[in-house]
Amino acid sequence: MPPAAHPQRNLTLVLALTLAAGLLARVSNLPLHLTRPMNSDAALFLSEARAQLAGGARLDPLWPPLYPLASALAAGPGGDLEMAALTLAVLAGTLAPLPVFLLGRRLFGPWAACFGALAVALLSPLVFWSCQAYPETLFILTLYSLLALFWVRRSDGGPGTCFVAGLLAGVAYLLRPEGFAYAPLLAGWLLADPARDATAHGRARTAAALLAGFALLAAPCLWRLHSQLGHWTVSGKTGWNLLVGDRVLGKDYDQLAWSLSSDGKEIACNRAMRELTVAQVARERPAELARRYAANVRRLLGQLADSLGWVMTALAVVGVVAAAREPAALAFLAIACAPLMALPLFFIDGRFVTLALPALVLLAARGVDHAAGVLSPSPARRRLVWTLLCAVALVPHALTATAIAMAAPQVRLAPRAGDEYRQVGLWMRQHCPAGSRTTNVWVAFHSGLTPVQIPFGGYHQTLEYLARQGCDFLVVDRRTADRGWLPESSLAFAFLLRTERPPQELEPLYRWNAQPEFEVRVYRIRREGMRL
Repeated sequence: MPPAAHPQRNLTLVLALTLAAGLLARVSNLPLHLTRPMNSDAALFLSEARAQLAGGARLDPLWPPLYPLASALAAGPGGDLEMAALTLAVLAGTLAPLPVFLLGRRLFGPWAACFGALAVALLSPLVFWSCQAYPETLFILTLYSLLALFWVRRSDGGPGTCFVAGLLAGVAYLLRPEGFAYAPLLAGWLLADPARDATAHGRARTAAALLAGFALLAAPCLWRLHSQLGHWTVSGKTGWNLLVGDRVLGKDYDQLAWSLSSDGKEIACNRAMRELTVAQVARERPAELARRYAANVRRLLGQLADSLGWVMTALAVVGVVAAAREPAALAFLAIACAPLMALPLFFIDGRFVTLALPALVLLAARGVDHAAGVLSPSPARRRLVWTLLCAVALVPHALTATAIAMAAPQVRLAPRAGDEYRQVGLWMRQHCPAGSRTTNVWVAFHSGLTPVQIPFGGYHQTLEYLARQGCDFLVVDRRTADRGWLPESSLAFAFLLRTERPPQELEPLYRWNAQPEFEVRVYRIRREGMRL
């Protein structure tokens, strides 16, 4: 139980201040993130979304479609696509505490809800991903809106409410493939939940309504993936992730993902998207898959602890113990974290664990309540202990956001990262035919041309591959040329920055050298005489 009851107006004030703190943390942190180049994946899927809305090719099956298309729609035909995507992420991250508050209030009471909302507003990883052109925070907002709606109306929600919940589950799936898990899990809950005072037929109707809402949005995406990849899958990236998952066992990432096939016509990760499935890997390499799973479980637990901080992690463990007396609430939060069970089959990236952080924060809130009660039975002291525990758990995240904000330049003075890509992209937009294909995802993003990614390999092999892909222009830049990791790096072409006489297969077109440390050169690929 919470240490004290608060009138509704005080809770509303606390929630409003929490949302304001979350917005301030994100807006003040954004300038620093704008001084770094956009992630290459974001540049790719945003470019493809813009092209699709303009009547070009559809999004690659690698990418869940909703966030890129929403960003492109928000930007409009000539708008700033990166800022539109960032605005969606910031707004979603700012609003995410609201459904977490509603869910936490029903699960564990108003004080736990306040702690959970404030933690989601200030948690360092959630602030970070709110400042990136990625769908993570929009997915969290959608997912916890779904869970809050479902739990608040769990005992009396009719088919209409469950249909809306199904639609939210469909939206979550279109944002992140992990969203696919929630509709069947929640439908199963509807069928088995003893709190629902309904007949078996009534439970079946509400479960069917939820699944119908989900299928309405998810079925077209599932069918598109099947038609493009040749097998049923919930994510176009399943095979890709299965391929690179072996890097946890010490295998080289470049060789796994970006090596060319034996005929030199395809990159390994693109072939894996069509050919690799979980069932196939489990059948052909069960021992290796088991070793990968065990290694990734350890890595996953470490990512969760690092994301929460060790104090909040300890409080979450206490919360699990305390919530054991409330098995329905504990089981429901386990559903929120359910996709993490499959994650170790692939590979662990910090952003993949963010979906579980609000659920774990609510468990930490329950842990704070329990620990405060154990440490001080007196109501007055209990409030003090509760406040101190909250401060110890949340202050490190608040200090991190404050430190980043102080290091960042003013919003109006923040230099946008990758200005060389922007300038070269504008030149190519004016001087290269529309519909041309070019390397360098950032230049392609700013030029509106179609990107072609550079594989791992030597100069001649890589250039021939680019020519086979119909690539018209090769962009080599000093920022990435010597880094030696792919796909952004053009390691095979780094020597071009050190010579004024390129090979005959390349025709020099343009050189941007306003900042010598970020020099960029553009070449036309001459296909004449090449073995294609």
